[in-house]
Amino acid sequence: MKGSKRFPVLAAFCILGVTLMTAACVKNSPAASDDLQFSAESSISTKAIYGADAGEYQRIIWQGGDEVTIASDQAETLWGRKFCDYIVTPESGDGSASTRESKGRISRKPTIVDKTEDSGLRWNENASGTANFWSVYPATTDNSIQNGNVRISIPAATSPALSVNQPSGDIIKILDPVNGSYPMVAHATASANNALVKLQYYPAFTAFQVTLLNNSGGQITLASCSLSSTTSDLCGTFTASIDDLAMDNPQSPVLSNLTGAGKSVSVGIGQVLADGKGITFSIFCLPQDLTNMTFSCTYVDASGEQTRKLQLKKDDAPIVFGACKQHRMTLTLRDDLNFDISMVMKIILANAFPNLFDMNWSIGRLELLYKGTTTPVSEEDIRKAILEAKDVTITNDYGQQNLPYTAADMAVFKNLERFVIDNTHTISDITIDGLQHFKTFDMIYADNIHNVTITNCPMTETVTINSQSLSTLDFENLAELKYLTINEGTANSNLETLTVKNCPDLLVADLGNVGKLEEIDLSGCDKMTTLNINLAYKLEDLDLSGCSALKTLYINEPEVLKTLDTSECTAIESIILKNPQSLLEFESHSTTLKELKFIGGQYAAIGAQNLVRMELDTPSLETFHFVNLFKMNSLTLSNLPANITNFSRFLPPPQYGNLNYLSVTACNGFQTVEIDRANNLREMHFDSCANLRTVTLINNYVSDNERIATKHNCPNLPYYTRGGTIYYFTEN
Repeated sequence: MKGSKRFPVLAAFCILGVTLMTAACVKNSPAASDDLQFSAESSISTKAIYGADAGEYQRIIWQGGDEVTIASDQAETLWGRKFCDYIVTPESGDGSASTRESKGRISRKPTIVDKTEDSGLRWNENASGTANFWSVYPATTDNSIQNGNVRISIPAATSPALSVNQPSGDIIKILDPVNGSYPMVAHATASANNALVKLQYYPAFTAFQVTLLNNSGGQITLASCSLSSTTSDLCGTFTASIDDLAMDNPQSPVLSNLTGAGKSVSVGIGQVLADGKGITFSIFCLPQDLTNMTFSCTYVDASGEQTRKLQLKKDDAPIVFGACKQHRMTLTLRDDLNFDISMVMKIILANAFPNLFDMNWSIGRLELLYKGTTTPVSEEDIRKAILEAKDVTITNDYGQQNLPYTAADMAVFKNLERFVIDNTHTISDITIDGLQHFKTFDMIYADNIHNVTITNCPMTETVTINSQSLSTLDFENLAELKYLTINEGTANSNLETLTVKNCPDLLVADLGNVGKLEEIDLSGCDKMTTLNINLAYKLEDLDLSGCSALKTLYINEPEVLKTLDTSECTAIESIILKNPQSLLEFESHSTTLKELKFIGGQYAAIGAQNLVRMELDTPSLETFHFVNLFKMNSLTLSNLPANITNFSRFLPPPQYGNLNYLSVTACNGFQTVEIDRANNLREMHFDSCANLRTVTLINNYVSDNERIATKHNCPNLPYYTRGGTIYYFTEN
C-alpha cells in the first residue's frame, strides 16, 4: 500500500521506522514447511473507522507487493532473528488502484543473511503457552517491535502530488501522497505450535478526509490547507504500543518520547479549481483524541490572496475527533451573501418565516414584505435569514400554482437541520447536498415534485417522502440515515429510480407503493433490520446481498419479481412474499429463518405459481405457508427442524404436481413422506433421515427404468411403495 496503491481517497504523510534485533546463533535448517503461516483477515475490526460516531467504515485495501514486518516473542527465523519481512497480496484482483481487497495472503520475502537465505518465522524449541505476534506496515528495519512498541513520525507539512481522477470534471481526488504510507499495526496471540496466525491490521493515525468545494462564483487557485489545534499536538515523532491501537481495546495510545511536536499540519496543494468544482484530500495527525480544531485554507481569486478559517464546532462546542479514526468534512468556499435569491427561494423563505414575511402578489410578481407592513425586505436581510435558518417548512403555497415549476437547491441554507413540505404547487425538484447539520426531511404531501436528491449530509437520520408524482429518489453518502419511509399509504406512484448508496446506518426501510420501480439495490446495508415493500407491481430484481442484520422481509404483490438475492442475510428470521407469481427460483441457507411464506394475493389461488426450484436449509424454521407451487420441479430440503414430521403437512397436495426431483437431507423430524400426484417424480434422494419410516408415491406414472431412488444413513427406511408395490432404494 505504497506509492499510488493505497486507500482510494486518503493521502498519508507518515514515515515509519522500526529497528529489529538479531540473534547471533545459527540453527540447522529445518524443512520449509516448519515456517509459520500468516493471513491478513477481513472482518469489521480490520476496517478503519470513518466518522466519529457514524459507524461508517473504509476498508483496508491490500495491493500486490505490499510489505509488512512481523515479530514474535516465541518465534524466530533460522538465523535467530525474531522478526521477518513478508509480502501481502490480495486474494483476488490485479493489484490495480480499483482493487478493493481487505483480505490478503501473506508470504515470506526472501532474506539473505551471510550470503545464505534465511527462513520465515518458526516456533522456538521451547515455545509454550500463548505467544505474541506483532506486525507493522510498511515493512521496516529500525527500532524494536518485539515488545509491541513502534516508532512513527507524522510530519508537520507535506505537498502531495495529484493523482487526478476527474471523469466528470466535478471533484478532483488526491488518491495518494508522494512519499507517504498508511501506518498500520497488528497484534495477535496464538497458542504455541499453531500453524496459522491471523493478523488484524489497525490504523496508527487520526485522519481527516476533506472535500473542499469552490462555490465562490469564480475560478480560484488553491495554495494550501491546514489543521491546527490550541490544545493538542498534531504532528511529531512518537512511540506507541501496538496493543493499545487494537480496536477491541480502543484506547488512545500513550505518546511517549514525543519529539518535533507541533500544533499544526499543513498540505501544500497548488491546484486550480473552477467555480462549482472541488477537491478531496486527507490530512494525517497523531493518533489521539483531537479537539479545539481549526481548518484554514489559502487561495487566490480575482481579488487576490484570500484566507478562510473555520472553527470545527457543533452547537457552539468544539468537536472531539476520536483517536485512530478517519473523519469526513465537506467545506464550501463561498461568498456567503453572494447568491441569487430566486423566485423559489423567496417562496421557501416566506414559508420558513411566516411571522416575519408576507408575500405580495397584487403587482403580478412575488415580493417579500415585513409582516403587517408594506415595506419590502432588503436583499441583504433575506440572505442573512437564509444563512441562519435551521428549520424550513413549506405549506399550502396555493397562491403560486400559476407559476412555472422550479427546482429548489437548498445548498445556501448552510445551517439547515429540518425541511418539511406539506403541499407545494411551485417546486418540481429538490436538491439537498453537503449540508453538514441537516437531520430530517419530511414530505407530507406534494404531488408536483418529481425528483428528490439528498446527498453528502452526514447528520441526516430520517427521510419520509409521500408523493404520487415522484419519478427519481437519490440518497447517497448519508452516514447517519436510520429510517427511510417512501410512499406509505400512497395509492398510485410513478417512481422509476431509487438509489440508496453509502448509507451504512440504515435500520428500517419502509417502502409503500414503489410504482414503476423495476430494480432495488440495498446491498451492503449491513445494519438494516427491516424491509417492507407494500406494493411492488413492476419490481423484477431485489438485491439484499450483504444485509447481514436483516431480520424481516415483507413484499406485497411482487407480481413480476424474478430474482431475490438474500445471500449473506445471516440474521433473517421472516420472509413473506404475497403473490410472487413470477418468482422462478428461491434458495435459503439461513440458520435463523423462522417464518417463510409464499401466499396468495387478491385471489387465494394465486401464489408462487411459476416457481420451478426451491432449496431450503433452515434449521430454525417454525412457520411456513405455500400456495400453489404448480410448476416446481426441483425441491431440496436440508436440516428442517424436528417438529416437521410430515412431508404432506409441509407441502400439502396438490403443491407438487410437476415435481421431478426431490432431495431430503438431515430432516430428522420426518417420519412419513407421502407424495400425492407425483406424476412426474423421476428422482428422489434421502440422506441422514434417522426417523424416516415410510415413503409413498401416489399417482406416479414414471416407468421403472426412468426412476432413480437412493438412500443413505436412513436405518428405519426399508423401502418405498408405489401403488401398493414395494420398491427398494439404491444405497449411496
